[in-house]
Amino acid sequence: MKTGYQADIIVVKKKCEDNYDTFFSTNPQDILLITRFGKIILFDESLKNECAYLNYYKFKVNDSIKFADEEIIATLKQLKKYKVQLPLGISTIN
Repeated sequence: MKTGYQADIIVVKKKCEDNYDTFFSTNPQDILLITRFGKIILFDESLKNECAYLNYYKFKVNDSIKFADEEIIATLKQLKKYKVQLPLGISTIN
């Protein structure tokens, strides 16, 4: 990463000593933070205090609570509207 550039970053829970094993064993509920073009677009409930200023929307991935920006939530609601079944156990929370 360089100063002045925007980054796409995904931070996940480390489940193994080996980074490659962690990467390939990551499940959606293990995602802690996603940035796109340097902007946070999704964060885990464990980061709620640090990211509270974002005022994002809550949703569930299996039994894990995540927060996402309006664009992601709108996409999830559109998928639900058209009865698209996602295999990840994703649901919005009103």
